[in-house]
Amino acid sequence: MQVNNRKLKIAYSVIGFLFCLFAVVLQFGIAASRNVDPLWLVSIRYFSFFTVVGNCLIGFFFLSEFVNLKLNKPISFFRTSRFSLSVITYASIVMIGYHVLLQEVWNPQGIQYLTDRFLHLINPLSIILYWILFVDKVKLKFIDIFNVAFIPLIYFMYVLLLGFVFDRYPYPFFDVLELGYSKVLLTACILLIVLLVFAACFVALAKLINRFQSTTT
Repeated sequence: MQVNNRKLKIAYSVIGFLFCLFAVVLQFGIAASRNVDPLWLVSIRYFSFFTVVGNCLIGFFFLSEFVNLKLNKPISFFRTSRFSLSVITYASIVMIGYHVLLQEVWNPQGIQYLTDRFLHLINPLSIILYWILFVDKVKLKFIDIFNVAFIPLIYFMYVLLLGFVFDRYPYPFFDVLELGYSKVLLTACILLIVLLVFAACFVALAKLINRFQSTTT
């Protein structure tokens, strides 16, 4: 069901944005403090992690919701149903992908553990719950799932370019030096298919929610 409580939506969007800002900035500080490279190079590499990209998009979405609700100045692109579908799909991939592919090879401690919880669990869950409760999903169609692929394709080209220039890759399954282009491209195709399946599941969920609402009103 869709909740229309304006004050609750404003509070939720503010908290959601602050959580994303906190996690992204803190993680950047941790990365910069552990790296002897110039800050500009750290920044370029920092945004080669899909977790960071996904959390930035979650933050942008929450910010656009706040601007629209509080200031009545809608940022139209970030408030489309297709963009919200993309964001929750990326959030799901970040959350599930981390726990399935990376958790066994990554054991953060202390402040890094806290940051990881926000980046890979709290922020993704918060945007998915917001989408279920507050976002208008009536206009979503199954054809919209293909829009979800746009940002990941740009991201993948960005990762390959950075790897070509600096010989470093953010994830082992994208490491062309170790795996070769054929295996990396195959992995990318599989991930893209998984992404589209997740998006299709969310569209199906949206249709179920819309049908439930229509029968109870």
